[in-house]
Amino acid sequence: MKNNYAKLFLDKSNNKILQIKYSPDKDDYYTLVREHHKNGYTQIIITSKIMTSIVEDYFYNKSFRISSIEFMEEDDNLKRDIEIILDKLKEDRAYFGKLLNKIKFLSEDTAIDIKKIELRGKNNKEQCVSIFVQVNGVIGINEKCFNEELEMISKIIERHLN
Repeated sequence: MKNNYAKLFLDKSNNKILQIKYSPDKDDYYTLVREHHKNGYTQIIITSKIMTSIVEDYFYNKSFRISSIEFMEEDDNLKRDIEIILDKLKEDRAYFGKLLNKIKFLSEDTAIDIKKIELRGKNNKEQCVSIFVQVNGVIGINEKCFNEELEMISKIIERHLN
């Protein structure tokens, strides 16, 4: 599956998200950010709280699977703990509460923030969807479902910006 990418910015004039198509292979990330900043846009940083909302929405409302969660802190024990919970979650969705508790504890009590999440599932048209969301506001979604899923994720993020 080929991914399309977007970098999210905030238009302060109307508090709406601006979705800029981005190609990691062709576009220079820092030039893209600088150009849009000059035009009055602020880049969106996706906090752990927002990441958690995206995960919850896609897990509960769309029955997506959380395929990976990366943290800003490189910690092999933490990585292993999360992988174990994600593996158990594949078999039993009841482990989602344990995952949420772990994420909230890490971000609130230890200041370890989420760097990237990856989600997989099917949309309402039964198309396979693959999504990743990074802390720097870069989102990758498989090509077929890009526009629809990017809109949904943007709406979740906008709720936290207002």
